[in-house]
Amino acid sequence: LTMDLEYHEKWCGYRPTNCERCAWSGPAKTLKAHVTSNHKLGSNDTNKTCHIISNFRKSYARLQHGQVFWEITRNNPKEKLFSIQLLWVPNGDIVEDVFQMKVEFATKETSYVANTRIKFDPENSLGTENCLIFTKI
Repeated sequence: LTMDLEYHEKWCGYRPTNCERCAWSGPAKTLKAHVTSNHKLGSNDTNKTCHIISNFRKSYARLQHGQVFWEITRNNPKEKLFSIQLLWVPNGDIVEDVFQMKVEFATKETSYVANTRIKFDPENSLGTENCLIFTKI
């Protein structure tokens, strides 16, 4: 019974969640409607240009497979670090619990291609879990 309760709490669409873009909070099941009504969604455009000369943290909502993912992009030029993290907010309608993420980008000097698996882990969702970190050497 304990395992069933843990499983339910992890995937339940009614568990509380917060919006990365504003002060909204509510059930995970309603996050998709909130972000589509109130925020610009992250683009799947493969030809994005990003100037990474300043320190920043940006977050965008992405909708894939009926699920909400937060894409959090960070840049720290002083530390020569650029990272892209996807945080999955399960909404109760789970088909799979693992997704693939592929990121490609290029600069004038070099290009990067990286792949990682995205797995929801409520115990470790804010660290380096589901995160691609690029360092400039």
